[in-house]
Amino acid sequence: MFFRLFGYHLIFLFTFISCSEEPSPKALSNTLSMVERNNVFYGYRYADYNEKINSIAYNNKTHSIIFSLEPVPAKGVSAYEFDFKPTKPLNSEIFSNNFKLKAHSTKPNKLIETSLNGKYLAFASWNGELILKQNGSIYSKIHFESDITSLRFIDKLLAIGDKNGVVTLYDIEKKKIHTSIKLFNGYVTSIESFKNSQFFVSGSSSTLFQVDGISGKIINSFNTRNRIEKLLIFSGINHCLMDQINKILYIPEKDALVTSHGWGFCSFPKIKVWDVKTLKIIYQSKILEGPITEMVWFPNNQEIIFADEKPSFWTLNLNNLKAERNIQFHKFLNLFKNTNGKKKILRKNFELGIINTIKLIPNTDIFIMGLGSYYRGGSALLISQKKSSGFNHLVFIGKSKSLMYLFTPEESKPTST
Repeated sequence: MFFRLFGYHLIFLFTFISCSEEPSPKALSNTLSMVERNNVFYGYRYADYNEKINSIAYNNKTHSIIFSLEPVPAKGVSAYEFDFKPTKPLNSEIFSNNFKLKAHSTKPNKLIETSLNGKYLAFASWNGELILKQNGSIYSKIHFESDITSLRFIDKLLAIGDKNGVVTLYDIEKKKIHTSIKLFNGYVTSIESFKNSQFFVSGSSSTLFQVDGISGKIINSFNTRNRIEKLLIFSGINHCLMDQINKILYIPEKDALVTSHGWGFCSFPKIKVWDVKTLKIIYQSKILEGPITEMVWFPNNQEIIFADEKPSFWTLNLNNLKAERNIQFHKFLNLFKNTNGKKKILRKNFELGIINTIKLIPNTDIFIMGLGSYYRGGSALLISQKKSSGFNHLVFIGKSKSLMYLFTPEESKPTST
């Protein structure tokens, strides 16, 4: 017990030292400038400290990617947008020639979400402020007393979860709060759209709630822990069985719900797949490499991809309910540019950071990963294509010598890691 507490104090001390470092005063100019005059790379200057990309959104109407950085200096730009319309095949040279970053916000952003029709874009900052944009201009602004921990557009409503376990439904057209409902004693971890203006909510509890957005009432709820797990949690025998759901994912093609469980200090995370109609478990599995940080559904392959903190990828095929780590994701990439068919390597053995967020581009097999961590390098935006035997990395936007660059990546296997 002493060694466990001592270890926690060491972790806390290291976190405080790492995160309290002051950024460079020259960090992050608000004006984007061309880094090289060959129209290949655009970038912005920012401080040389560990960062991570904490949120990604894809606007299917404007065909653009929006991402945010964390932490950000007080006068820095935290969110950016660039055009990305998938083509078959994607020509990285043509894309890089037309690549331009657009500054979107000067406030530190925690979450970004786009509406299904691409009309609205929501930014949630760390101080509880929510900004809703339409056509690039501020549409409405609202401030919450508690930090916002989850966002999801539900038809004409925006569902907002906070650290006090409250879900607030904001009427977008009327620009006012529709209703609020207290669900958890802790924070809201995930909100997932269902159907008929309904949605699922998870938080600091093993209970999952199904809520009707129009009435703001709870339709159903069920506990994701079985009797043995509840007993182990209550008795304190297994501290790894934290009473919390990290992420939820609804799969309309299968009418199934996926929940991920586990936390950072334990190797006992789980994934569970539920039949929405019967609320019975279809499948469950232990993933020993680390807690699941993100999940994304690939309808073309009928597969769910799970990301942990290694970074590692696991797949679960819902046709045969077979889970396997069949995707080799290399920790290192060589970064180069293609000009007139010639390849020039500009960065060797770039180490990828933790996978913080994943976003699938609708109706494609292309997905976007936000990487990076406080404790090591690797802050980057990586756009990849899912293949049967692995990945095809298409575009890499990351740091090199205090600049944010666009590169073409390829997998690297350094002799020493």
